Amino acid sequence: MKASTATFLLTPFLAYAAPASDTTLGRLPLADISLRSAESFSRLAVASRNFDPSKTPRAAAAANSSLSATSQNDIKNGVCKPMTILFARGTTEQGNVGSLTGPPFFQAVAASMGGASLAIQGVDYPADIPGFLAGGDAAGSKSMAATVGQIMTACPSTNLVISGYSQGGQLVHNAAAMLTPAQTAFVKSAVIFGDPNDGKPVGNVSAADTLIVCHMGDLICAGTAMVRPPHLNYSGDAVTAAAFVLANMGAAGKAAVKAMVAQEAADAVLNGTERAAAIAAAQNGAKMNRTVHVSSPSYASQPFSHHRHT
Repeated sequence: MKASTATFLLTPFLAYAAPASDTTLGRLPLADISLRSAESFSRLAVASRNFDPSKTPRAAAAANSSLSATSQNDIKNGVCKPMTILFARGTTEQGNVGSLTGPPFFQAVAASMGGASLAIQGVDYPADIPGFLAGGDAAGSKSMAATVGQIMTACPSTNLVISGYSQGGQLVHNAAAMLTPAQTAFVKSAVIFGDPNDGKPVGNVSAADTLIVCHMGDLICAGTAMVRPPHLNYSGDAVTAAAFVLANMGAAGKAAVKAMVAQEAADAVLNGTERAAAIAAAQNGAKMNRTVHVSSPSYASQPFSHHRHT
């Protein structure tokens, strides 16, 4: 099935011109790509080390300090909850969920549905530059697909979200393509931040259950190996992603979205239009059929485009 993409753009947060040398991967010699990538991904490594997930707006509301950790192994530890997030971190990030994007996303979900209702499992893989250049670490992709099967067997009633950031997004695409029809149907939502494979379907996961978030100016989403500032601030989209996955888990999730909207409105995070859209999504009986656009105070003018494959 041919996929078309609906794109929603907001006002740019970081205005800059990409250097002339920032060409697509296919136009550069491998040695040149590797050298440029090593320098470029060092920005992600530094940002990840310096970012403190415990200081994000939703950290306190989540009431679970363990969600700030860079490694999560609930499934390996035999934990089953109403929702499970299987997350693959970005290139050079620490642990198995990293810090820049995964923990803020987990906190936003937990702040609305309660940390006791959420299980998280990170994907153990090298998250190195060669893996990114290869289109996503092969062993990590297979491991992520295998873990979906393990979760389906161990926690058959959970609402499974497969998610990733940067190279982790490549793993989501790769793993989704390896799933059996039954495993694909078991996936409630797929969410990718800073997707190197932007514009491509996520295996056979339903388009209505897929959210891909790419910022304007994020050259990783444009198919390059260049890390620029717009690739480093997806924590600002945590509430958007949380609203999406919660609305996809049925009545309980929609109730959680309503609670989230009330809290965000009280915190003056959502504007009136966004709040109305979120409330409508939470109240209707069908799955969410549009993306709720959210700008947190720290990223009030942040550009982002949400791509829904239809």
